[in-house]
Amino acid sequence: MIARTTVLVADHGVAACRIVRTCRDMGLRSVVLATEHDSLACHTRMADEVVNLPGTLPNQTFQNHEKVLAAAKAVNATIVHPGSGVLASDEGFRAACDAAGLIFVGPTGLQMQRLAHRPDAVQAMAAAGVASLPDPHDHADFPLSRHVEVQFIADSLGGVVHLGTRACSIRSGNRRLIEEAPAPWLDPIQIESLVGSTLKAVVTLGCCGAGSAEYLLDHELHPHFVALRTRLQTGYAATEVVYGVDLVQAQIRVALLEPLPWQQKDLVPRGFATICAVRCVNPHSDFAVSSGRPFRYRTPSGPFVRLDSSLEEGGEFVPVHDTLIAHVTTAGRTRPESISRMHRAVDEFELEGVSHNLPLIRRVLGRLEFADGTYDSGLVARLGPLPSGAAAAGVRFPVTRSSNHLVAPALHGTNAGDVSSRMAGRVVRIFVAPGQKVVRGQPLLVLEAMKMENEIKSPADGTVIEILAREGDRLDRDALMMRLG
Repeated sequence: MIARTTVLVADHGVAACRIVRTCRDMGLRSVVLATEHDSLACHTRMADEVVNLPGTLPNQTFQNHEKVLAAAKAVNATIVHPGSGVLASDEGFRAACDAAGLIFVGPTGLQMQRLAHRPDAVQAMAAAGVASLPDPHDHADFPLSRHVEVQFIADSLGGVVHLGTRACSIRSGNRRLIEEAPAPWLDPIQIESLVGSTLKAVVTLGCCGAGSAEYLLDHELHPHFVALRTRLQTGYAATEVVYGVDLVQAQIRVALLEPLPWQQKDLVPRGFATICAVRCVNPHSDFAVSSGRPFRYRTPSGPFVRLDSSLEEGGEFVPVHDTLIAHVTTAGRTRPESISRMHRAVDEFELEGVSHNLPLIRRVLGRLEFADGTYDSGLVARLGPLPSGAAAAGVRFPVTRSSNHLVAPALHGTNAGDVSSRMAGRVVRIFVAPGQKVVRGQPLLVLEAMKMENEIKSPADGTVIEILAREGDRLDRDALMMRLG
């Protein structure tokens, strides 16, 4: 019925690539937009057609209503998917699409108005039994809060379902760094209460399309409503993995006035998922935006690893629109299994030629409080600045290594619990894990050096706080391998 219908994808990078893939699965013809910086961009290679937009800045290209609508008309598009950027919640753009006879994938203009008027959402949440923050931008009462969101999707026929929770507390600045589905802090009764309140509010507000309700949890894990978002947030791939669904396809079908493809009883979560956002930023300069042409780009793959990327080796990355280059998602039957697979995935990720945040991702993954699920929004701040030098924070980062070789200058241990290599060598085996208690003299790992295997033992009783080396890594002398507390 919808085969070969043309969809104009009015977004960029990772989001555009993701939408194009779903269009291909549905038999839809996809058209993407491009600027002068996008000659080698993945989304322009993947789509059926490309419309070039003059200009470079967002307000001259992807966020310019007139140019986007002109592009839709030029290719005879029937549907406009605004992606997950500014246009997804732009009431004026929605109205312009309606006036042009285009099907907009997202909420109606009236729904956008209601959600933009926060008192309506606050009142709906209060009726559902959830308190709200007085000011969604003021988290002063929650200095170390846990940030949770509930994924939902509703159709125009009254159908609405939820797809569980996500944890999104780990951020770098205002950008999400690592997310999880489901959120690790809530028990089944708390989850049922939270999703129930969300669905009540969604029905009251008459939402249509995919969105999420955001909450902050206080120290007693009581939820406080922050906002309702009417687009797919960055962590939705983790939800797709856990529930085995395609939310972008559901978005499009709902926009075509079709009923939801599932009922709540069909949506059974299976296992856990972890998602990391890889961005082109400089981790040694307050994560300032970076650009460049990657001469090495090797992405992770293998069982239970999903990659949504917008970059290819040899392509140029110019972050005019966004710094995101990839989402890496891993799945597991248990949370530790999913996290373990993320360690493997990040180990395989190699990117040279442009600065990125993989050092920070590795450092967070290695922290005990992340491993045991006790972390909160203060985790990244507690890590402190990444040390300067090629291999920041003592973790082996593909951007700074060749054949798993770590350089040493920034890896010297400075604390009593630091375990450093006393010679250059290769890590053969690691015997312990984050959170494990050890005693003085207990073997921690084996380092192969000068054709001999050297057993590295614990210098004191304590707990493994962070493991910075991995099996197979080649270390220089004095490289920091592990931290004990």
